[in-house]
Amino acid sequence: MKNKCIKSDLTNTALWNYFKDGYVKSGKKIPIDRQTYTKVISEFNAEVNRQMVHEGRFFKIPYSLGIVGVVKRRIDLTKKDSIKFLRMDFGEFNRTGIRTLHINEHTDGCYFQFKWFKGDNAVARLYKYAPAFHLKRDLVATILSKKVIFREYIGKEIYIK
Repeated sequence: MKNKCIKSDLTNTALWNYFKDGYVKSGKKIPIDRQTYTKVISEFNAEVNRQMVHEGRFFKIPYSLGIVGVVKRRIDLTKKDSIKFLRMDFGEFNRTGIRTLHINEHTDGCYFQFKWFKGDNAVARLYKYAPAFHLKRDLVATILSKKVIFREYIGKEIYIK
């Protein structure tokens, strides 16, 4: 089955054109210029990302598209479902030639990820959330500082721990 996700990213230019076209079609004057619009969008995204990574909060996406945030999953090595999330430890493989799994001892055996809970919205299934590289690096630094308590993910429910 082919992946039916939209392949292109929405850039600030695409968002500006959509915003501008809405005003042009209605015959209204555009209230702000492109630089101001870009600055507002960038600052909004930065604040949402900061709250997700540094405060462990979730962001509810408008139009019932779901919620997105950082979740923590505890790894239970006795369950087959937990093992599939582990990655291969290439450092150990390069040293010894033996394939082993990376158990995440530095995070007390937990696996963290950005997760988009889409719910039952059919439109949301067409999209994919792929966080930028700097967000992943920022998340790693936050996890290692142990200053934020992230929500634990068990199945389809989110529990605060």
